[in-house]
Amino acid sequence: MSHKDAACPTRVLQITFNMGFGGTEQVIRQLVTKFDPAGFQCEIACIDGDVGAIGQTLEAEQGLKIHARQRAAGLDLKMIFWLRGLIRFSG
Repeated sequence: MSHKDAACPTRVLQITFNMGFGGTEQVIRQLVTKFDPAGFQCEIACIDGDVGAIGQTLEAEQGLKIHARQRAAGLDLKMIFWLRGLIRFSG
């Protein structure tokens, strides 16, 4: 995939439970590795506190930034504010 304005890359944040082994993780892996890094800045947020094997591989081999935080039971307002911070200030 390409992007018209390479001077200001489009930020893409994928949010998932973790990047272990599973279907969602494989889809996210395929998406973030297909984006043109000159036009897109991809990051992943894992809300179960564990990056997982696929995430660790993406960090090591692709230099992808992966954030992890353990969510609390019920309505986790801290998680909401953490995600908001990633969305607004990531980079």
